[in-house]
Amino acid sequence: MSSKQNKKIIKKNKIYYIAIRGVTAAGSLMYYFLFSSNDRNTEKADLLIDKNKHNIFDEIIQLTKNNSARFWTHFQKQYTDFRKKNGN
Repeated sequence: MSSKQNKKIIKKNKIYYIAIRGVTAAGSLMYYFLFSSNDRNTEKADLLIDKNKHNIFDEIIQLTKNNSARFWTHFQKQYTDFRKKNGN
């Protein structure tokens, strides 16, 4: 092969490698943005659920401290399995 042909082949190979790297980089970025944002949303949802559970628990504690008649109804509504587990 001549020197010109070798240079053309090398140039063509470089273009292929650049194209493959570009497609790989684009795919990696798409994967990152699609799935990492989903993880962040899941974490935010979990934090909101935990905060809500904490607020419910605080309400039950406050009802207990105030000796409220609503305590047992509210408690049973939030902890439906309590009586089942204790056999009552």
